Amino acid sequence: MITGYRSNCKSVALADIFAASSMEDDIVWIDLVDPTREEEDKLEALLGIEIPTRDDLKDIEPSSRLYNENGAVFLTASLVWKADSELPTLTDVGFILVGNRLVTIRYANPKSFALFVAALRAGSSYVNVHTAACPNGEIRGHIQ
Repeated sequence: MITGYRSNCKSVALADIFAASSMEDDIVWIDLVDPTREEEDKLEALLGIEIPTRDDLKDIEPSSRLYNENGAVFLTASLVWKADSELPTLTDVGFILVGNRLVTIRYANPKSFALFVAALRAGSSYVNVHTAACPNGEIRGHIQ
């Protein structure tokens, strides 16, 4: 499943992505949950990047979890999944910054994603981007 989030925080199912020849400019976050190979191929063509597969995310070496490729920044993070259960586990999630878009690839539904989407829709999301030059936060603000 592919969900796009517009710059106005509204979500849109990208079911008709296969007919698209380009991505609308106001889609700033593309969230892939259990993507099919066909969905990955179409997004790769639209965005000009290679989408990491489930095996790529799982088998990545710790020293390779953050890298640049063809102008995009790739990050793989292990997030807690099923945290409220008796058997919490880790799941690998891919984050890609390409142009003005964030692409996430995941094969599980960590609670953090549902919480963020709920906050986004409620207009109460806050972002604080830290850099080496500004460790207390270079870019900060509420997303509305």
